[in-house]
Amino acid sequence: MSIPSKIVGLVVAATVLALAVTMTGHPADPARARSAAQHADRRDHERPNVVFINTDDQRLDDMRWMPFTHRLIGGHGVTFTEALSPHPLCCPARAEFVTGQYGQNNGVHHNEGTHGGYPALRRPGNTLGHWLHDRGYQTAMVGKYLNRYRPDAASRRGWDHWNPSIAGVYSYRRTTFFDDGHRVRRTQHVDDVVTGYASRYIREFSRHRAPFYVWASDLAPHVRTTAHGYGNPLPADRHRGTLAHETNPATAKASYGAPIVNGMRPRMTTRSQLGATMDKKFESRIESLQAVDEGVRRIVATLRRTGELDDTYIFFTTDNGYLLGEHGLTAKNYIFEEALRVPLLVRLPRAARPTTSSVPVTSADIAPTVAALAGVAPGRRVDGTSFARLLTGGDVPWRDTQLVQTGRVSHTRSDQGWLVRGVRTDRWTYGRNVRNGSVQLYDRRTDPLETVNLATSPGYGPVLAELEARTAALKDCAGASCRRSFGPIPEPDTEPDTEPEPGPEPGPDAGPDQE
Repeated sequence: MSIPSKIVGLVVAATVLALAVTMTGHPADPARARSAAQHADRRDHERPNVVFINTDDQRLDDMRWMPFTHRLIGGHGVTFTEALSPHPLCCPARAEFVTGQYGQNNGVHHNEGTHGGYPALRRPGNTLGHWLHDRGYQTAMVGKYLNRYRPDAASRRGWDHWNPSIAGVYSYRRTTFFDDGHRVRRTQHVDDVVTGYASRYIREFSRHRAPFYVWASDLAPHVRTTAHGYGNPLPADRHRGTLAHETNPATAKASYGAPIVNGMRPRMTTRSQLGATMDKKFESRIESLQAVDEGVRRIVATLRRTGELDDTYIFFTTDNGYLLGEHGLTAKNYIFEEALRVPLLVRLPRAARPTTSSVPVTSADIAPTVAALAGVAPGRRVDGTSFARLLTGGDVPWRDTQLVQTGRVSHTRSDQGWLVRGVRTDRWTYGRNVRNGSVQLYDRRTDPLETVNLATSPGYGPVLAELEARTAALKDCAGASCRRSFGPIPEPDTEPDTEPEPGPEPGPDAGPDQE
């Protein structure tokens, strides 16, 4: 005869309380004991919870000002030191988050235009959240979704709680959330609001048997909207001025304000011109991230109180990096390292010891990884690779060449809106501007700051030809063909030039989110 689950729960609760008294000499907190008992009774399977937290436009070196995130996520899991956003712009990167596909397959090439923003996303009702929900996961999303998003039935289907920001998205303090169809305008700092909703969803989901997936999409350190356009990020009141003494690490680089990106010399900014303006932008960015860092601490505390922490993977990353004066630029949507490289930390269940991995995982690999951890088959032909085995110290054969690309605004179907298509390997970064044919080639082994464009330098022809061939093979890839390895690249047969060649004409900025 089977024993009713409620009776089992009471027995477990009594056992937990008695054990606590035995070990400590005084009664344990009854509420915590009940929570642990309920969790033990409920968790009758091995499918983990997943919490996915992302920021917006965060640089890799911004992580030094996020101690809670380092300690509570990286300190109990894996820090990926070479993670990449291979299409480093908000909407294309977020489309990779939810589909596991590159832009040529999910349709999103930019933030704006015919091939940009949420309207360009193919099959919007077929994303990671839907895959998990269809296999029994409780699902919730809160915060910034894809650029130009407006609520529709396709995106909402498959979410128990669907709460993207839909107005005042970049205002930081006057943001309207969808809140499951109840449009709510919130005046608190937006990232405090995102954390509050995420914590509420975790508490609700923890009361049920099914595992859950919660996506908390923060705004910091993206620029904010003002009456005059765009301004610096807005920190929460409690954090303003707290990091005014810190120094922008970009200023120590030889590439800071250096006149080398070009074809766009009228927009280029020199080191002397950057000055106090860039210092203030940097300060506002890292201070705005303090609300996110505290939010990580609150979410971890919520998972611990509900008894879910030991059954939960926590991912932390951003959509793309950002240049803060390197090459005279304050932007993303370039194939320079500062835009491509991003933080990625994963906390493992049961408080694992901290490790690092130098495997260059990307934004497109996250959806396949979460799906693999959940035991769910993706609903799309994904281009990315699951790195689930890397999280537990296993080995995963990895591609040796990564497709990298940027887009621009286009207004016709025939113009696909690409700007630069190229590849990145462990040594080389290559890109060709599809509009004017200009080429970038950087040897990051000898020139880690990418200050010398080798595209027209003697002796680099074989390298250039090989990277061009790999770009041709990958720019229209889909599925497994995106994950191939090509083998060794020919060595150059000369020393690099001492003077840089002009870089490619990047083309016009494309839309307000390009700031």
